Amino acid sequence: MAKVYYLFGENYMLKKILGVIVVLALILSAIGGAIGVSEVGAKKEKHVVVGFQEPIKGLNPHDPAFNDVWCAFIRNGMWDSVYRWGADYDLIPWMAAERAKYEERDGKIIATATLKSAKWWDGKPVTAEDVAFSHNIVLNYRLPLYYSDWVIGEEPYLVKAEAIDEKTVQWTLTQKTIAFEIALGDIPILPKHQWEPVVEKAKSEGKTPEEISMAIQNFKVIIDDVVGCGPFKPVDWKRGSYIKLETNKDYFMRGKVIHAKAGDFKVGPWVDGILVKIYRDLDALTMAVLKGEIDHPKWNLDAGRIMDFAENPNTKVATSDDCGYFYLAFNLRKPPLDDPAFRKAFATLVQKEFIVERLLQGYGSGLYIPVPPGNTYYYNPNTARYGEGLTKDERIERAKQILGNAGYSWDKSGGLIMPNGKPMPAMTILTPPADYDPVRAMAGMLIQEWVKEVGMPITAKPTSFGTIVDEVWPPEGLPDFDLYILGWSLGFDAAESARGIFHSSQRPEVIPGGNNAPGYNSSKFDHYIELSAVTMNPEARQKYIFKAMETLAEDLPYVCLYGRKLIEVYRTDNFKNWWVRPLGGIGQASPYNWETWMCLEPV
Repeated sequence: MAKVYYLFGENYMLKKILGVIVVLALILSAIGGAIGVSEVGAKKEKHVVVGFQEPIKGLNPHDPAFNDVWCAFIRNGMWDSVYRWGADYDLIPWMAAERAKYEERDGKIIATATLKSAKWWDGKPVTAEDVAFSHNIVLNYRLPLYYSDWVIGEEPYLVKAEAIDEKTVQWTLTQKTIAFEIALGDIPILPKHQWEPVVEKAKSEGKTPEEISMAIQNFKVIIDDVVGCGPFKPVDWKRGSYIKLETNKDYFMRGKVIHAKAGDFKVGPWVDGILVKIYRDLDALTMAVLKGEIDHPKWNLDAGRIMDFAENPNTKVATSDDCGYFYLAFNLRKPPLDDPAFRKAFATLVQKEFIVERLLQGYGSGLYIPVPPGNTYYYNPNTARYGEGLTKDERIERAKQILGNAGYSWDKSGGLIMPNGKPMPAMTILTPPADYDPVRAMAGMLIQEWVKEVGMPITAKPTSFGTIVDEVWPPEGLPDFDLYILGWSLGFDAAESARGIFHSSQRPEVIPGGNNAPGYNSSKFDHYIELSAVTMNPEARQKYIFKAMETLAEDLPYVCLYGRKLIEVYRTDNFKNWWVRPLGGIGQASPYNWETWMCLEPV
């Protein structure tokens, strides 16, 4: 424990040192601190400059290796969907002129929507053929990032999508479901004339559907040739350094007014583009804002640095509830991680209150289900909450009791012996490194010490974000990790997000690259989450969602750790109309917050 206090003391000294550095940085910025921006002409061209911690690995929206918030931010500006999430956390027609209409026909549900007029970047019109193609390839080739959108249980509820005419799309469904509405707001619409040749080439080579799926996932999206219809087009990409997006001034929604409770939004974009710069070090990313190199860092601000920005006349700090959560996951294919009793004992030892108060400095809350408390409709406060309110000694005693009752024992040195009589093998928790996310790195170290109190030989290992992703979602075969700590940025329908992460059909054993990396398989959870997807009455649906969350809190495929209070900073001297959602903030819920990126204007 002394080491923990040492690290906090070190952070306190760093804050003092940072104050001196800030003064120097402001002096340098007055001399010309925005050198990094002017190198690519961003300020002159009125580009919004955004700082990332992780480089963009690729632009293919169907490649699971690119399924992170960094890549999603870029892709969200390139391709649109039939619906988008609105400022009131509801789905609004986007490429569609109005919401889909339903009718029953021959025992099936027929949904129909008419598209607005839009053009691809190469000048060709966006048609119903593009929408039908984009939806059918997900269905027919089980593309893992979006296939769960079309499936309830083991079988797809979407039969087919088809173009009735140039602007009319028709979907044939086996049943009416909220999942369909979510899918329309989720799946990117791609140009058929660019992506169909990928499918046809694989077919001509005699590829199986599984191999065609891999051909789509592995298709290299080249910046010089990519065709989209979204508001921002990538034009310059230096891997590991920056990516530059130009505004699509012919964007089909430009100038349209969207009405919301918070006010009216006149859709742009009204800037010349977005320049994303990469800062691998969190301190460097923070200093870049102070020096005027970037307008906004797409990451959470350390609470200890709020005053540094609050006292700067050109920066503003905004707080909101995060639309996501951070968690520790178990590989349920490995003993004793496959034992619910072991996971309950483990969860009992994790002091979430300590993590929130000491690491987050109170800007967050401990979580017991994969839903942030700010997403109130989906948040069930009455689930199992292992270890809550217990002292450290009480946690150890309770954990030992759970393990003992399940047949575990201890050797003479206190090492844990599994029910089969064998010592528990040494295991590793993969965590992001401290310069990427100090909270998750330190949480891993703390958990390592807490579980050793009952003889669990588990060690935290700081590992690059990209390496963790590759370990958890390998391109081939089943994942071989032990435990890891990561986070999810969610859509606003937390139940559908949970279905896409925890349903048994999303295990890599069933669908390669599926989100259910731990291999969780619960018929009880599947039952309730499937009912939530087909129940249209909000009160009845909420009951099923709460039952599903109770099941997750009891089974513990994840130990949900915490939800953050977002602390975001942006500069006010270059652009105005920064929109901060009460849930999701400026950019942490991206690709769902379009209000800022398409409504910003130069000062």
